[in-house]
Amino acid sequence: MNKHLIAFVALGFLMASGCKPDQPAEPALEALTNSKEDLNIAFNNSGDLFLQVLGDKNNLGADKTLRGVNIYDRVDTILAKEKGLAGADEKGMKAFIQDLNSSDYVSSYYFINDQNFVTDIHIMVNLISDSTAKDLFIKLSNFFDQKYGKSFHGLDKYETWNALTVDSFPFALGMKFIKGVYPGSDSVKMAYSQVLINLEETDY
Repeated sequence: MNKHLIAFVALGFLMASGCKPDQPAEPALEALTNSKEDLNIAFNNSGDLFLQVLGDKNNLGADKTLRGVNIYDRVDTILAKEKGLAGADEKGMKAFIQDLNSSDYVSSYYFINDQNFVTDIHIMVNLISDSTAKDLFIKLSNFFDQKYGKSFHGLDKYETWNALTVDSFPFALGMKFIKGVYPGSDSVKMAYSQVLINLEETDY
């Protein structure tokens, strides 16, 4: 089974899994004013992997939430910003996969309502190196803390942030680190460490 097929099978497995992640230590945050300029500086100086995961086709996206997209953006925004190759295209969901190198990859899932607006985004970063995944988790946590304020523990041990999109729709952003997952099939011998990022509409 190739890794691209594994990526899409793995989403259901992970959402049903009760894996408890190791929690990497958080380095001290640098003081920021949360100005647009500071956020863009933090975004663009967080490293190549960070930009590959969060950035859009032009490695931008600090003004958006994930890969240049926000909750309640229209479907055409996804097509304009998403740099992965299209995968499963089902009613109510669009999936993409982006190779980071010969083994690591990112899977992106966008859930769409009947009015063609994005309602949920799930990003799954699959990395062979445990230390690389931990480092990415810390950099993402720092950036989201700077942008939205300090996180709290949500359900299933996700680090969670409450925030508003540019159009003031409330959402919850959750992130989780999982070590050593064999995605999708018993025949897959390679274990990935994963960073899961979920963006969902919320009532609070």
